[in-house]
Amino acid sequence: MTAHSSKPRETEDDPNRRSRILMVAAQEFSQRGRAAVRMDEIARKAKVNKQLIYYYFGSKSALYTAVLELMVEESLPMWTEVQDADLAAGIARLIDNPPHPQIDWLRLLAWEGLEYGGPDEPADIVLHERRVRAYQTEVGLFTRARDAGQLVDDIDPEMLALTLFLLNLSVKAVPQVVSMLTGLQADGPEFHARTKAFVNDLLSRMGPR
Repeated sequence: MTAHSSKPRETEDDPNRRSRILMVAAQEFSQRGRAAVRMDEIARKAKVNKQLIYYYFGSKSALYTAVLELMVEESLPMWTEVQDADLAAGIARLIDNPPHPQIDWLRLLAWEGLEYGGPDEPADIVLHERRVRAYQTEVGLFTRARDAGQLVDDIDPEMLALTLFLLNLSVKAVPQVVSMLTGLQADGPEFHARTKAFVNDLLSRMGPR
């Protein structure tokens, strides 16, 4: 048993308090990256004692895992819709309506990529198998479209899924490049509409020859 495992005497079990800690942690990890996040700052913004965070989650690493579990949980409705959608509806769902507008999951993934395999972090991917299954849903969308004759036979569904993901990620990872290339704000409605139109046009050009 660690020094943090006993429940703080000043608190009582409260699911809302745990949820608040998790939401604040998700926002902090997405804004600062895993390495830079301080437990003291999470405690201050969640308005709890730091000891309570350790009581609920045990460690910063476990808290980060809980945040990614929340990301997976919040994303499940989107992946379920994509799994059953045709090509047009699936593309619209992947580009529109983020799973949780209060948490910048794409920015969290960008930070995870920057820290992946670094000198102070292991190369393990948290929740690897569950997240692979989620991304394979998008691959399945393009595979079904190819098999149904909507896309050319020699299209690579995995590279197509990766291309779409990187296009979405550019809004958070390199907004300055988006601005320099297009003259638009990366998080603005004009660029969003242009992205959607471009993807639909690109896929239509990949139809059967």
